[in-house]
Amino acid sequence: MLDGVQIDAFGNLRIELRAGVVRNRETGAAYSGGRLMSELPRVWLVTGASGLFGHHMCRYLANSGCTVVGLRNHHSIDVNGIEEVKVDLHDENALASVIQECKPDVMVHAAGLTNVDDCENREAEALHLHAKVAGRMADAARVCGARMVLISTDHLSDGTRGRMREEDSPAPINAYARTKLAGEEAILNVLTSGLV
Repeated sequence: MLDGVQIDAFGNLRIELRAGVVRNRETGAAYSGGRLMSELPRVWLVTGASGLFGHHMCRYLANSGCTVVGLRNHHSIDVNGIEEVKVDLHDENALASVIQECKPDVMVHAAGLTNVDDCENREAEALHLHAKVAGRMADAARVCGARMVLISTDHLSDGTRGRMREEDSPAPINAYARTKLAGEEAILNVLTSGLV
């Protein structure tokens, strides 16, 4: 089970296997429910592949021997070993076509309007990219049997309660957070196993 994805202070991506997975200390092999799992699923589709998180994730996955399809819009990705696809995520048919063609094991939705202030003025566009596209990807993941990961935000906490826990109710503090929360809900309404 893919349970945690993070980038450290040096820009290194770390993917953790936890929650019901036992790792063989000598070989590093992971077991879940009595069956051997590979460290990483084979085919990954990553939106926002030219952004900070997406770029590092694509590089990590490619260096780990995975097949990576990196979706980008305006900026080139410039990562060796990945298939770079220029696609407008607002074009539902183009996105569906890429997903059908690459048949991913895991889809990571890392694309977003990351300028928090700009999201206040373009909330409808942010909602479309963060939630509508996420929902479409979750539907596609359900159909093709892929896992789904949404890169969300820490802006879901208003900071009044200290460190937020999984069971805490979100308290989005701005349009960026509201639209990211809508993306979480869009995915989890379709895939209870989605990772947000």
